[in-house]
This record gives sequence, C-alpha cells and structure tokens, in this order.
Amino acid sequence: MSLNNKAALQQDRVDSLANIDQRLTPEALQAMSLEQAMAQLALVNRTVDRIEALHERIYEEHEEVLEHEYHTAQVYQRGATLYGSLQTRLEAKVNSLKAEATPRHADATQFFATGPSSTKLPHIKLPTFDGDYTKWRGFRDLFTTLIIDAEQLTGAQRMSYLKTQLKDDALALIANVPLTDEAFPAAWDLLVARYDNPRRLLNTYLEELLTTEPVPNHSAPQLNALVLQTQKIIDAMGTLRVSIADWDPILVFVTLRRLVPELREEWESTLGISNELPAYQKLQDFLIGKVRAWEISAIGVTSRPTSPKEDKASTSKLLKTSSKPPNTRSPSHSSKTASTPSGSTAQVYYTPKEATDEPGICQLCRQKHFILYCQQFKVASVAQRRTMVQDHRLCWNCLGRHRSQDCRTTTRCRHCGNKHHTAIHEESRANPQPTAASGSSGLNSLETIALLATASCRVYSTTGAPLTARLLIDQGSELSFMTNSLHKKLGLPLKSANVGLRAIGNTSAGRTLGSCTVELHSLYGKNSLKIQAHILSVLAVDLPSYTLIDKKWSHLLGLQLADPQFLQSRPIDIILGAAPAAFIMNEKIRKGPVDSPIAQSTLLGWIVYGSVNPTATKYSANSLHVSADDQLPDLISRFWDQEEPHDEQHIRYSEQEDECEAHFRSTHYRHPNGRYVVHLPLKDKVEALGNSLRSAQFSLRRVLKRMSTDTTYSDLYHNFMSEYENMGHMKHISMADLPEQHCFLPHHGVLKEQSTTTKLRVVFNGSCNTSSGVSLNGILHVGPKIQVDICDVLLRIRRFPILFGSDITKMFRQIDIDPKDWPLQSILWKTKDNSQQAYTLTTVTYGTTCAPYLAVRTLLQLVEDEGSKYPLAVAPMTETRYVDDIYGGADTETEAIAIAKQTRELCAAGCFPLTKWSSNSARLLATMSPNDQPVNSLREIGDTTVKVLGVGWNPHHDVFQFNYHLAEDPPATKRAILSEIARLYDPLGFLAPIIIKAKVIMQELWLEKLGWDDQLAPTQLHKWTVFRADLTNLANLRVNRWINLKENVSAELHGFSDASQLAMAAVVYLKVTDLQGNSSVALLCSKTQVAPLKPLTIPRLELNAAVLLTRLTLYVRKTLNLEQIPIYLWTDSAVTLAWIQSQPSRWKTYVRNRVAKIQDTLPGSRWTFIAGKSNPADCASRGLSVGKLLKHPLWWSGPKWLSLSQENWPTIEPPATTATHQEERPGLTFMTFAKTDSHPLQILLERFSRWVSLVRTLGICLRAISRMKKVPQSSLATPLSAGDLEPAKWLLVKYTQGQYFSSELKLLSDGGFLPKNHPLAKLTPFVDYHGILRVGGRLKNSLLDSQQKNPAILPRYSLLTSLLIDHAHKRNFHGGTQLTLAALRQSYWIIGGRVPVRSHILRCVVCARHRGVRAQQLMGQLPPSRVTPARAFLHTGLDYAGPVTLKTFQGRGAKTYKGWIAVFVCFTTSAIHLELVTDYSTGAFIAAYRRFASRRGVCHTIYSDCGTNFVGADATLRAEFASGSKSLGELSHLLATDGTTWKFNPPGAPHFGGKWEAAVKSIKFHLTRTIGEHLMTYEQLTTVLTQIEAVVNSRPLAPLSEDPADLEPLTPGHFLIGEPLTAVPEPSLPSTTESTLTGYKLLQQLLQQFWRRWSNEVLQRHQGISKWHRASNDIKVGSLVLLTDERFPPTKWPLARVIAIHPGKDGHTRVVTLKTATTELTRPIAKLCVLPIEDLDVSAVNPGENVQSTPKLPGRSEVRLTRSKKAALSRAQITRQSIANQ
Repeated sequence: MSLNNKAALQQDRVDSLANIDQRLTPEALQAMSLEQAMAQLALVNRTVDRIEALHERIYEEHEEVLEHEYHTAQVYQRGATLYGSLQTRLEAKVNSLKAEATPRHADATQFFATGPSSTKLPHIKLPTFDGDYTKWRGFRDLFTTLIIDAEQLTGAQRMSYLKTQLKDDALALIANVPLTDEAFPAAWDLLVARYDNPRRLLNTYLEELLTTEPVPNHSAPQLNALVLQTQKIIDAMGTLRVSIADWDPILVFVTLRRLVPELREEWESTLGISNELPAYQKLQDFLIGKVRAWEISAIGVTSRPTSPKEDKASTSKLLKTSSKPPNTRSPSHSSKTASTPSGSTAQVYYTPKEATDEPGICQLCRQKHFILYCQQFKVASVAQRRTMVQDHRLCWNCLGRHRSQDCRTTTRCRHCGNKHHTAIHEESRANPQPTAASGSSGLNSLETIALLATASCRVYSTTGAPLTARLLIDQGSELSFMTNSLHKKLGLPLKSANVGLRAIGNTSAGRTLGSCTVELHSLYGKNSLKIQAHILSVLAVDLPSYTLIDKKWSHLLGLQLADPQFLQSRPIDIILGAAPAAFIMNEKIRKGPVDSPIAQSTLLGWIVYGSVNPTATKYSANSLHVSADDQLPDLISRFWDQEEPHDEQHIRYSEQEDECEAHFRSTHYRHPNGRYVVHLPLKDKVEALGNSLRSAQFSLRRVLKRMSTDTTYSDLYHNFMSEYENMGHMKHISMADLPEQHCFLPHHGVLKEQSTTTKLRVVFNGSCNTSSGVSLNGILHVGPKIQVDICDVLLRIRRFPILFGSDITKMFRQIDIDPKDWPLQSILWKTKDNSQQAYTLTTVTYGTTCAPYLAVRTLLQLVEDEGSKYPLAVAPMTETRYVDDIYGGADTETEAIAIAKQTRELCAAGCFPLTKWSSNSARLLATMSPNDQPVNSLREIGDTTVKVLGVGWNPHHDVFQFNYHLAEDPPATKRAILSEIARLYDPLGFLAPIIIKAKVIMQELWLEKLGWDDQLAPTQLHKWTVFRADLTNLANLRVNRWINLKENVSAELHGFSDASQLAMAAVVYLKVTDLQGNSSVALLCSKTQVAPLKPLTIPRLELNAAVLLTRLTLYVRKTLNLEQIPIYLWTDSAVTLAWIQSQPSRWKTYVRNRVAKIQDTLPGSRWTFIAGKSNPADCASRGLSVGKLLKHPLWWSGPKWLSLSQENWPTIEPPATTATHQEERPGLTFMTFAKTDSHPLQILLERFSRWVSLVRTLGICLRAISRMKKVPQSSLATPLSAGDLEPAKWLLVKYTQGQYFSSELKLLSDGGFLPKNHPLAKLTPFVDYHGILRVGGRLKNSLLDSQQKNPAILPRYSLLTSLLIDHAHKRNFHGGTQLTLAALRQSYWIIGGRVPVRSHILRCVVCARHRGVRAQQLMGQLPPSRVTPARAFLHTGLDYAGPVTLKTFQGRGAKTYKGWIAVFVCFTTSAIHLELVTDYSTGAFIAAYRRFASRRGVCHTIYSDCGTNFVGADATLRAEFASGSKSLGELSHLLATDGTTWKFNPPGAPHFGGKWEAAVKSIKFHLTRTIGEHLMTYEQLTTVLTQIEAVVNSRPLAPLSEDPADLEPLTPGHFLIGEPLTAVPEPSLPSTTESTLTGYKLLQQLLQQFWRRWSNEVLQRHQGISKWHRASNDIKVGSLVLLTDERFPPTKWPLARVIAIHPGKDGHTRVVTLKTATTELTRPIAKLCVLPIEDLDVSAVNPGENVQSTPKLPGRSEVRLTRSKKAALSRAQITRQSIANQ
C-alpha cells in the first residue's frame, strides 16, 4: 500500500471518530443504556487501535512522510484529541450506570481511577505498607500525592484510606486512633516519627548491600539483579543525603565479593597495570557489558527446560513484581484493578501508551527509538521480554503498537517460522502465542539432535612419529584450523598469519596464531590430503555434545567409517574447511530410516552425520562457521591513509620485497618487437597448491547461470572472452597437456555502468583457495610499493599551464608471461558447443596479487631501458603517472606537444599503446589524436571502482570537478555508513569542510559501540541522511587546476592551522606574484583530523593542528620542488604561538616533543598570529555545508589581505595569556641572552681547552685591570701566585652559576627557600658572602676545609664543568670515575657528577688506548653452504692441528719427528675427516687431500684461513702456504682442475673459521685424554685418529627429544653410512630372502628422513646468537684505530687509519683496509681498537638534559662543538706525526 492510500485510510478513520463525536450530544448520551455505552466505547477503542497501528507503520516504512500532508495537517493528533473527548464521556457514562446498578463499596484503590485528564490513564492502585523500612519512602510519597494533597478529601476520609492501606506492624501502630478529622495529622505524624528514621533506613540499606547473594557464573538475570539492586541502594542512600562520593573502593570491593573468580579475574585484566583505584561506575559498565554478552550468547542455544515455577522465580527475582498490570484498554477491565496477594510487593502500574504519544517512542524508556533497540529490552531474558510485550499490549509479530490479528507484517520467527518476533522466541514452547493452554505440536527440540560429520586421520610429526587426529568436516568455514596443542606435538614450522575471524551473527571470533601446512593420511589406504591449517588455541567443544548409544543402524554395517567412534563425545583437533572438504567428498551416499544419520563416502572413509535420537537429559547445540573479515577494514584503512599527510620517507624494502625486485631484474626479457616478458614472482614452491579444478568448475557454472538470465551480461562476457582469445592473451590447451603443477583461476564479471570504454571487466580470482587451503596469490610475492601517490600526481599536474593526459590501453595485457608460468594461469571457458575447455592466460592477469607490481615495474624498466632516447618523456612516466593514466605538461603548447610525442614514442617502444588523449590545448589534441576533439567531459583521476565521491579533470574548462555515485536507498547500519564514508575520495582536501563532518559521524558511530549490522538511532540516521543529500550539490563546484606557476614569478607558501573540540585542520595556499606586482592566491591542499577520544585542552589541540600543518607544508614544498621560497605559517592560538616560539626543553614532554618536531621540520618558516575570523582553517575544523562552501572566498582564496603586499598585511599582537605556564616543566630555570657570545668570560671559556691555561689567562687579565686601577703590588712583571688565581677561579664559577641558577640565587639571596620538589633542595644550598651558590650539607662540625664542607654547585653540562673534569682527570694521572669525582668534590659539587665524569673518561684518548677494547660487530648470517642440504663434504673447511710427535718404529732407540693432523669439516652435516700428514710441504698436503677426496668425494668449495694461520706458529709452513706464494698457486691450480674452489678468510681472523676451530678443539680433547704423553708410530696414531673420527662423527647434532619413540639421535654418521659410526652392529641376514630386505626406495626414504630431521632439529639451533648481539657503526673511513698485537701491551700497539671498509651482504662492516706508517693491511675489526678522536662533545650523553635542573643555553652546544673540532684537529695532527715517526 502506498503512502497516499495509507494516509487516506487514516483520514477516513479520523472522520468516523468525528461523526461519532457529533452524534454524541449530551441528550443522546443521557438517553444511552449501559449496553449501548459499552458498545460505543468498544467501537471507539477498536478504531483507535487501528489508527495507532497504521500510524506507526507509516513512520517506520515511509521516510518521506515528514513532507506529506498527513504529517503537516496533524491528522493523528486530531484523532487523538477526538478519542480523548469520546473516551472521557463514554467511560464516565459507563461508570455512572454501573454505580447505579452496583452497591457502593469502600475500595480505596478506586477513588482516583478517573480524573479530568483528556487522555486515557490507568487506575492508580495504592500499595499497602506493612512496616518494612525499605518501602516506607515509596509509600509516603505516593500517599502524600494522592491522598494528603487531595483538597476535596476530609481528614476522616484520609484516615480511612490510611488504615485501609496499612497492615501488620504499621497498622498496629495507629490501631487505636479514631476515624476523625482531627485524628489524621496525629496518626500520620506517628508513622513519620516511627519509620522516617534516616539512621534506621541507612542501616537497612547497608545490611541489604552487604548480604547480597553471590552470583553464579553465566547467570545473566542474577548478575543484572545484583547491578540493579546495588544502584537502587546507592540512589536510596542519596535521598538520605549521605555523601557517597568517596565510596567507590568500598562498593567495588563489596560487589566483587559476590562474583565468581573467573569474572573477578576478567575484571582485573581490564585494569591492566594501572595502580589507580577504579571507580564503581567502571565496574558497573563492565558488569552490564557481561550481562549483555551472556544474554546474547544464550539466544538460540537450547537449554534444559525449566519448570514454570522456576521460570517465575527467576523472573520475579529480577523484576521484583508479583502481579501483572491491569489491561486498561479493554472495556471489561475499565472498572477493575488487579488485587495484590497478601505478603507480596505491591507495584504501581502505568499504561505505557497514551493517545497523544508521538510515533517511534519506546514504550519502556520513553526515548525516541524502537523497542527492539531499547537497552531495557536488550538485557531482559526471553521470558521477561514476553511479559513486557504482553503488559504493554504490543504486537507479538512485529512489536508494534497494534493487535497481533491486525498485523500486516509477513515476516515470521527465524527460528521456528511461527507468527511471533524472533526476539521473543522460546525454545521450550511449541506455540509462541501467550495462551492459557498451549499444546505441543511438531517435533520437540530435544527429541532429536544433529550429528556433525567427523573423521579420524593419521598425521606425522617432524620426527616421523605417527599421531591420530580427529577432524570436523565443516563446509561452513572458509579456512581450515588446527589446535595449538596438536601443532606443538607435530613440531611443524609456523608461518606468520594473523587472520581476523567472523562467526555466526557477524560477531568477532578472535584472530589466528599463525598457519602451517600439514598432510592428512587415511587410516585405511594411501589416500592423503595436504592442507594449510590456521592455528587456534581452542577449536570447538567436544562433539557430539554427549556420548550416544550405538543403535546398530543397518545401513551403516560393513562400512569403513572415517570415525569409528563417531558417537562418543571427544575433542576436535582439526576443522576441515569448505575447499578441502569438497575435495575429499565422493558421490556415494547411504540413507536409513527417519531420525537416523546419513553416511557419505570420502577419501578418508565413510563419514556419518544427520539427526539421531538422544538418550541423555542434557544437550547443548553447537554450530561452527568461520569466515575471514577483511573487506570493510581495508576500505577504512585506505580512507585514513588518504587523509594523512604524506611524510617524506626513505622506504626500505622488506626481505620479501627485495627478493621480488631481484627476481624481476634477473628474469625479465624482451621480444624483438620490444614487448616485455616477465615471470610470476613465486615466494613458495608450486607444490603447495592443491586441486583447483572443482572451484573453477563451480565458478563457471555460476557465470553461465547468470548469463542465461541476463542477456546484456552474457553478450559482454562473450565479447570480452572472444577478444581475449583473438588477441592471443589466452590460448587453448587440453587437460592432458597441462603439467602436474597447474592452477585453475575462477573468474567472474564486474559491470561498470559508468565506464565509457569497458562496460564489463572479467576478474580472475587468484585468491581462491585450492584443496590444500593455499591459493595462487598465497605463493606469489605482492611486490614493493613503487606506484606514485595520487596526491603527488594531482599536485604536480597543477604546475603546468598546458596539460595533457592519456591512458595505456590494456596495460596489464601488454606484458607477456613466460610460457613456463602459463599453467599457473589456467581457466575454464565454454566452447561453441557449450562444452568446458581449458585455456591458459599468457599475459599479466588482473586478479593476481603481483599484477600491479609487474605492470608498474615494467613501465619503470622501460624508462630505464629507453629513457635516454626520449628524455622529455621521463618526467611524465615517473612523476605524473598513476597506474595506466599518464599526465604531462609544459609552459607552452610547443613544449607540451614535444613531451607528448616523446611519451607516445617511449610507450610504443615497449608495446604500450596510448589512447583516450585529452588536453586543455586544442592544438595539442589535434596533433596527438586528430579523431578526439575537445569535449566538455570529465576525466576521472584515481581509482574509480569504489568511490561514492570522486575528483575529475574537465579539460575543456581546465577545472577540477567532483562526481558522486550514491545508492538510491540510504544506509541504515553502521557497516553500510562506514563503507560509504570510506569511499569518499578527496585526495587534496578541496572538500575538507564537508568531509570532516563525515569523519565526525564515523567517530560518533564508534562511540555508540554498536554492532556492525545494528540499526542506527534515528538521530544518527537523520544526520547521515542530511549529509548524504547535501553531496548532490557538489555538481556545481569548480576548482581551477592551474595555480599560475610559471617562469619569472615569485611564490610564497602560506599555511593556516586551527582546531576545535571536534577536529583539527591545516590548509596550504600558494601566492604567486608576477613582474607587474599582480598577485593570485590558490588553494593547494588541506588535511583534517578528528579530535582524539581522550579529551585534550584547546591549546594542545591547536598544537597538534600546527604539527599537522608543518607536515603538510613540508610535503607540498618537496612535491612541487619549491625549496627556496619563503614560508609563512599562521595560527589563531596565542598559547600555541608562544610554545612554538620558545625553546622546546622549556615545556612538558607532550608539548616539548611537538614543538621540537615543528621547529626541526621547517626551521626557516615564520609563525605569525592571525585573527580567528580571518583563518580559513576554521572552515575545515568546524565544517560547512556544500551550499556555503561553494560561495566561500575565505576557503578558496584565503584572507582578502593575503593577495596584497606584505606591508599591507594586518599586524595583530597575540593576546596576553598565562596558559603557557601550565605546560612549563617544574624546577627549571631558563635564561635568555640576546648575544651569548659577547661576554668576555664566555669568549674565554670557548677559546681555551685547558683549565690551567684559562685560569692563568684570566688571572693576568685581572692583574692588568688592577694595574689600570693603580692597585699596589699589581705589576705585570711579578709572577702570578696562588692567591692571584683564586679570584679567577671563583669569577668563572660565579659567571656560570649566574647563567644557570639565576632565579635560585635571587630567591636564596632574598631569604627564601627552594620548593621541596626542586632538584637542588636536597643539597640545602645557600649563597655565601661572595655571591656563590654552595652546598649546605651536614658537615659543618667536621675538620674539613671550608671549601670541602661547602663546595660550589655547578651544572652537569657547561663549558666550565667539562674543563674542570678534564683537569681533575689528568691531574690524577687519568684516574677512574671515583677518583676523579673525589678530587672534584674537594671544591666543586657537580649535579649528577658521576655521569659526566664517566662520559669524559670514556672519550679520553689516552684511557682508550690503555683499555684496548676491541671493536665488535653483529654476528653475520650463515653462508648458504651451512644451511642448504648437500652431500657430505661437498663444502668443506680445512685446518691443521698439531704438531704431534711420531716415532719411526715401535721400540727403543726409535727416532722422533713431527707430524700434523689435516682436519676436514663438512659445512652441512658437521662430519669430520682426519688425515695424518708427516710433512709440511705442498706435496704432503696434496697427498692428504687426494686420500680425502678419494674416500669422501671431490669438494665443490674448500674454506681455510690464510697461510699465516695454517699451521700455527711454524714459520716454514707459513711461508709455504702464505697467500700469493708459488706453492699456493700450484695447489689452487690443482684444485681448480678438479672443479674445486678454494676460498680464504681475511688475515688475522681465526674467528671467521669457527667451524673448523671447534673441530680442532674436539680432536685435541679426545687426543690428549687418549694418548697423553705417549709417543706413537704413524700407524698407531692413524688408528687412533680414525677412532676419534668415528667418535666425533657419532655425536648428536641436536639435543635428544622427549619423544619415547625417538630412540636414536641424529648424528653426522647418519649422512655417511646411515647410522652412527659407533653403533652396535646388527645381526647378519645371510638366510633372509631378497624380497624381505629393504630396497633402494627404503634407503632413499631413510635419507630423506635424515635430511628432514636435520632441517627441523639441527638447522633451528643455528638461529640463536651466543655473542656479538648488536650492530656497530663506530668504524668509518678515516677512523683512527689501534692494530692489536697480543705480543705487546696496548700502549705499544701501532696506530692506523681506516682507508676503506668492506661491508658484507647484510650491510655490516667486519673487514677494513688500514694504512699504517709503513704499509697497508686488510684486517677484521675484531683486531682493531677504535680511538674516540672525533666525538668530543660532552652533550653526547643525554642530549638536551642538564641532570634534573637546567638545560643548556641556546646556541651553546654549537660553540662547544667548534672548540671540540679544533681540539680534534690538533689531536689529529699529533696522531699523524706519531704515525710518521713509527
């Protein structure tokens, strides 16, 4: 029914009431009988019921009713007025006729049943009072209002009513009082004196508070009752004027005592590590949240049936009611009231709906929302909700204000399908309607239960141990899952995967812990399935819910069940998702009788599922469904990224991005025609993919089904695929020709009605999971972000007067894929005879995760390859290209045409044709594309696939315009509104005053804490609807593209910032002035941010806006390359301006950090105050409508005076404010000097680096001054004495203290005291008679010197302090920290002196030389030969051990000679091979090597130390094997002939060969403990070495596992002979037949098992780092170092300078080239000691802090740095001289 028809029907009903009112004259009413009056009243009530029911539907279903005549003419209000008049007259007539027919009785509760009100009210029933103190105040207030304040009642009548409503103790108190007018005041005063006792009431309330019953777990009604009761007691005590403001800790403690331990633990976890006492309101909000969670989680879950008695008890406990309110609407109840049973709590009931109610008012809380969204209704149980619906006489089907039989809503309950609302569905009731007797019809929910499909399978751990796991086959889950406990047992490698999960009702189900790949094996055969499982701590409850009795179903007999114990309640280990579940399903199904389960065949066996008859009394239903939630968060993330200023950062690629980049560079190539060919960048092996054919077939069937019903869609799809095939972008292939590793991509079409070229784009779904749970995109690199940002493009194209744009036609498809990768891009499509046919895609495919990277990277490669031929095209291709849109421009048409031509030629060189040319120059357009004439059309910029509001360029008018695409129906849920907000596309912030309103709405929606799909409140919905409608006015908005930049003009950047309680804004303008002095101002861009949820002061918000403006201005300056132009920044906050123009260290941390960031980001900018009315940022921080924005010159051009010259700008002084002092750091003193370098003492402090020289020079100056003053005995010829130097010392101290402690000196000199929190307060300072600040201390009575008792106080960091520390350190012969500090404190007390003293000693060159601390570097990555499986000894380390002494023969008189042990170590398996060498010649080593290679195989690579370490200290062998010797050359040539590469470590770096050094250590360990000092012959020692080799090769490579089945650890011997070399020999099997012996396959399986164990057990042990944990960058080119030599002490180590560094692959330097006084050497940094020559600034420790007292003065660190540089230069000269003298 339309709105007009409904309004007409309402008008007819109101007219019928008007007719009744006209007929019901006083004469007609007087003549009516009782039956006639009651019939007329019933007719009026029925008519009004229908009016109200339709009235609510009109406002709920038609939003346009506010503009309709039905609303403006107030039809409903007229009907309500008529109804009030009719009801009053008819009910009065009915009551009078009944009174005449019925004898009068003394029911006191009837007295005030009716009144003069024109509305229909219920009968107010007075409660009875029995003497309960807690009920007295309610009774007193109601009795006073209704009885005592009724002027028409006499005292006797009041006394009668009083006695009628009292009982028990209260009635006994006034039982003897007579029923007279004079007796009532005395009786009432007696009651008040007895029961109006605040102390007694308070005791009652406290006793009730402390005796509340504990709340059981997951009992929402009782927990809610606890919260309500506590709040009631708090409110009651408030009426007693008891101050409970500080009762929060007591209330929290008392409430927590009533909660279960689990709930208390959860409450404590919400408090975190905070030490503050929580407020009771916070606990109350937490408990209310738990009530909601428990109630919502209980909806739809079958629980045990409760008896009516229990149900009634639980309900009454919460609601505290014992009777229902009277139904006042029905005429039969108009004169009756519900009586209150004896002993019950009486209540006063109010009819929830009046004739004058507004539409949409909740009947429970009287707020403007539907009852379904009422908080009271939400927290109530189902039984309580049904009571509310019945009491308020609402419709059972839609909860509207009409009768159920009149409801026209066709929707039914989602649970049972009956005619009642889902919110009041009860599982235990078959008939939901509230009838007197409801029979049970249909199948009861407890008569049958659902049996879910489970299976058992076998999985293997990394050690090969088999485990049995139980699966749940869940086709409602998009992913597969595994319990964390099973994953730990299997020991599988864990991959990073943090996936958000969504469960039933779109509720969050947490996030996964990671993922792993596991192979499932059938219990009965060789069938297996490889899946990717995500790890969760808990999957599901035990299934089935309880153990069932096996009924031996006949159709299940003889089947190999996948889960033989499917009826036993057991845990679930793995959930099998939809993709692998579909893969294992077979077509065979067996069905049995009704209420019996179904069996279906799978690869794992027969699974059983369906309904069974339970035999237990308890049952809980379980439903499992999970899906990944990643759509809306991505949109919102993109929206906020767009709204953030783009900081200039040097992006460093991740390891995977580096791999992708290296893969592209090494694999791409070009066809002869110039077209590029790329490979798919795989990050995982293709074997991880499973079967993908079924998903592709299912997707194709869906496409064909839609094509059969949509001819337009079908034609476009056929045309697209035909074009794809005709252009050679996909090729036909038979299924038999596909290799084993292939992947079918499902595809579907996306219609774009707004597109002018491609209406339909076919998307190939590379993210579709295969049967293993891994998709093609899952094994592909995404690639680094190399696309130019859209904001950069939009800003840069505004520079040029002449602009052109063009598109690359089918950019992705212009790049070929290498034929080897075609099978990974297979698809299914139908042929002409409608049969399915396989095709392979031959180009970069839209839908694969790497496609954007490959496309953009190929264009950049084209520029790299061909850019030198077309230099004018480089900028458009690299700076103003966005995906496939290329823009370029110039100052003149001729230049622009030349750039456009070269751009087209450059793209053509790579087979990228350009089309859709557009330009604001007709000449350029005619030259580049004669067929494309200039038209007044919009060229969209950026991604147009998801926009609600987008920006485009109109070339004809050369302006930016905005287009919008709004859905017809406005959104009504949080998800829909956030989705539309995230699609607002305004990169440069032209519409910031409009978009900020959407941001505020988004923030308000988050604060509402609504669910994603909850309906919004009417106020919020109305706000969004108004904002949405306002966007349609943007069609008239035009923004000039060109900003008037050209040659021979001057430019200025002007930025404005502002903040309000809602948002912060920053806007940047460009002012351009030509040679004639004409100026123009253009809006460049703006950014806004909503204010944080945590409240901040307005000055702090203004400071954040200033930070935002600074970042935005820096971004604009760098993007437009305007580095040298002046920058003016404006704010209307005087406090913020004062902060910015002061030293950052003056303020508290919050302000200090942001002020420092502002000053460091744009140090040359000028901040100025501006009036708020002239600040254009004010528009964006407060928001504007579209209509106001269109005609708002302040926003588009800035203040009017901005276009004038600077002398015409207004000069406004910021108002004086004291708010800045609120952010000052306490206990700090700041001094400001206009010229800090003008004071003579300051000049002396900066010029001298030695304390003695400084004091003597100052002493001479003072002597000269005295001489000029003609002081006696002041001749310059007289040498200076100690007395002459003392005044110089204290003059320097006094000057330094005046700079740092001026306010403290003034305060103490005036007799004041320092605050307790002042850093100097603990020293009890005082000012002596010389004006020097000294330590008071507690040593007054000691025998120490006065200066030692009261040393002068000096700041931690100052020039004087550093000079004194240096002097004390050298005077004490470079003593340590304690000694130097003790010497200083004889006269001076440096605040926090230990830190600066220690810092100085660490930088002392002399001390550094004596310390001799060697340089270190982060431990490097293991080489590939250490971590890649390979044959034993394929990569070998070589070293010599010894020498050892050998005898020529066994017996006396034998001669001895020396021998050596050649140690060969396998890099991969750690196996060793020992050869005894009798000579140190090259020939002897070659013989040993040939013996080794003959038995172990030829090596691919041999690593060893340089010859200097080859045989230790033996000089002869060192000369033979020295790097570059002749013998070494012969040996290297021999090895190269065999295909072996010999690599040497740097000289002096034995730690580079730790692998073989450890082997030598092990051999010496066993050798010394075996033979000791015994001399052995060659044969004997060879035998011993062979046995030692066997022992070492039998050592475990990893710690023994805890698995009882793993009896044998992995050793190097397993890779040599298949078992440890010291293993017990197995029995011989000569009589065993050949068929029972293991074959080659078993041998290979064992070998693969060894390597698998090596990867899982051995390789992971190399992850840890035992030393060298930190990276160090101390050594640089030019660093002075000491070359360590263990033969000499550190003072004798030679000096050297680093002339070259040799970083490794990880960028860390471990080897350097040095230059000493005599030669150049290459040495590892472990052999070097770095001297601290270049870093002499004392501010290096804790820069910016002067202990806890005073910071450094501005500009002083720069002066000190100059002096430090001078000192460094002088030391460097001395050092160079020392090197030359060596």
